[in-house]
Amino acid sequence: MSFPSEGAGTTIHKIAELFGLGEEKTLLGVENVIVLATPHKLMETAVLMVDTGSDELDEKLRGYMSVVCGYRMAQRKEVRKG
Repeated sequence: MSFPSEGAGTTIHKIAELFGLGEEKTLLGVENVIVLATPHKLMETAVLMVDTGSDELDEKLRGYMSVVCGYRMAQRKEVRKG
């Protein structure tokens, strides 16, 4: 069985939840997560929320992440447990 080496998360609505329950993310590795959003979405989003169903994984994802919002453009956003 082969697994992807990278994964992308997107912000959802104004809630900006990166990962919801039931998704396969434990094999990915936090360092391989790439978050994507439009510049407009980032203007409306103060913090990103994460709720994977695993307190350990949520803790690893907490902090600040770069969010890719265009060609050679990124913004740092805070990630909190949702």
